[in-house]
Amino acid sequence: MWTNYPLKVLQKRSPESHGTTVKVDRLKVKLLGRTTNLRETLATRFAPFILSGEVQIEVNRKVCKPTEPILTEEGKTAFEFRVNGKRVHGWHGLLREGSQRGLYGFNTFRRGRLITAFTKIGFDEHPTMARIVGDIHMDDVPVTHNKREWMVESPEYIAVEERLRTELSDLIRRARVKASEENVTRAVREKTQLWLDKIADAMRQPEIRLYGKPLAPLIVATDERSGDLNDPVKILDLEQREPGESHGTNEPTESERERTPKKTREQAVHVIDVRGKKFRFTHEFRPLGTGAEWKEYRMDPELGLEIFTNTDFPAFSVTSDRSYYAAYHVAESIAEILVNESQEPLANVGPLKQAILRHAAGLMSQL
Repeated sequence: MWTNYPLKVLQKRSPESHGTTVKVDRLKVKLLGRTTNLRETLATRFAPFILSGEVQIEVNRKVCKPTEPILTEEGKTAFEFRVNGKRVHGWHGLLREGSQRGLYGFNTFRRGRLITAFTKIGFDEHPTMARIVGDIHMDDVPVTHNKREWMVESPEYIAVEERLRTELSDLIRRARVKASEENVTRAVREKTQLWLDKIADAMRQPEIRLYGKPLAPLIVATDERSGDLNDPVKILDLEQREPGESHGTNEPTESERERTPKKTREQAVHVIDVRGKKFRFTHEFRPLGTGAEWKEYRMDPELGLEIFTNTDFPAFSVTSDRSYYAAYHVAESIAEILVNESQEPLANVGPLKQAILRHAAGLMSQL
């Protein structure tokens, strides 16, 4: 019965004042050591009302104030769109420091009431996305009966999420770039360049240099003999095959020669021989997407062999030695190209890659 909870009515300080004060004290639950967390939770949950001045909340006489996230210099970006005629609005931005404890994503509201906090909506949960934050107001999207969760299988929620993926595309790209810059420190880049130095030295080993030489004319013995059985075996010279177009090993066309080279950062020149032609090889850490391979490479007639380590690939964020991770990709890419261009079986890629890394690691260990 409500009679067990007596109310104490206070007189207004002045007839002109108005509003309602709700005071909760003498709690049965001890809040020792929990007041700070409670204050932060209430500030987040009722942030729209607090910021608008409609409500003031205190815990132990300390005012609950919503905490403003520390964002990058771009700050907040407001957005608004309609889905099936229903308004969705809010803001998004990037944290200056990413959160690997999952404290990123969107606070979602329905008619000013917080429904969920740190919700990963409009993007896939991934360490490279750990800077994305913001608020989303979805007043016309249905919630569950307890008003603490969205009905994520409802057509309204699905439509909003799909629209958000388009809205957040540039934000996601910038988050990946920031994550790449954060994970690939100057020390990692310098050590990676050192690995490239040693891989270039390893390419001069006799067992590896054989793969880079031009294809020699093939000769095969046949059992075609003249009428005299004492005549020697006849040797037939087979036509040498022209270099294939894969990996760009053909001579560049006139238009390619006239093309303006892309800008690349200054670094030591590392060279490999491919079918008797010398090509420069370089490496970069680059966010290529979570669905892409862990490495990519391309052969350019002017820039040579460009090798990219995908910083979005899940293994990159958990590896402890990112410079060796990159060196592995460089050795693997070179091995794939040399085996392909020398027309060797693909099974030789593994042994050749190991030979490159073996010699390069031996040289690294001497430092």
